[in-house]
Amino acid sequence: MPRISQLTTGTPNSTSDLIGNVGSTTVRFNVSLLPGSIPSTAGTSGQVLQTSAGAATWVNSTTIPGALPSTVGTSGQLLQTSGGVAAWVSITSGGVLHGNSSGEVGVLAVGTSGQRLAVTTAAPLIPAWINDLWGVTVQFNSAASSQIAMFRVPFDCVISEWDMTLSTGPTTAAGSATVEVRVNGVSSTPATSVAQISSAQPVTISNASNGGSSALSSWTSTSLSVEQWVTLYVASVSSADTISLSLGGRRR
Repeated sequence: MPRISQLTTGTPNSTSDLIGNVGSTTVRFNVSLLPGSIPSTAGTSGQVLQTSAGAATWVNSTTIPGALPSTVGTSGQLLQTSGGVAAWVSITSGGVLHGNSSGEVGVLAVGTSGQRLAVTTAAPLIPAWINDLWGVTVQFNSAASSQIAMFRVPFDCVISEWDMTLSTGPTTAAGSATVEVRVNGVSSTPATSVAQISSAQPVTISNASNGGSSALSSWTSTSLSVEQWVTLYVASVSSADTISLSLGGRRR
């Protein structure tokens, strides 16, 4: 068998042609015939070279598990892997990033007006938006006109509703009553009638044992500030000797 240096030179039929021995015979063959060799043709844009079962082939990079997406995300998106697949995810305005129960990054959408962010008490412990509600109940025993009750506002909040019940002794009774809601600072407590916020939609029930309303849009204001004082003034009462009045709402 001649040495390679003794072979006649010539122009190969292809730039991928090689010279090698098959047994004792010197032959010309294509590079793609070599086990594990690089393909003789170039891949297309975005492809990568991957070996499978000893053969190298061009594959689209997006088909490889865990590969990055072939397109760039839009402004503000984050690259997230879920189930071995990488994808661009969007975060809505006001959203909160957190670790979810799967150990992945989750996005908690913004809550509604007045809600607060808290951690759930049950497993898994994750953040959640909650309605931070408040309520206070005042009872007038031996109820009569001109009686007052007062309480201090402990935090900024909003009044959203009221409920009132009437009774005679321990028994509910049909009657009528009107209670004015007045708001002022501590220096002007108890507040006078000029500080009433409920005159347009009075806290009142007529010939009934209970009543309530969340229609407070005509009140002068339903927003309370910390350190203000609320004065509840019995304007009138009949056919009952006990008034129980509850105000409720949410923190702000």
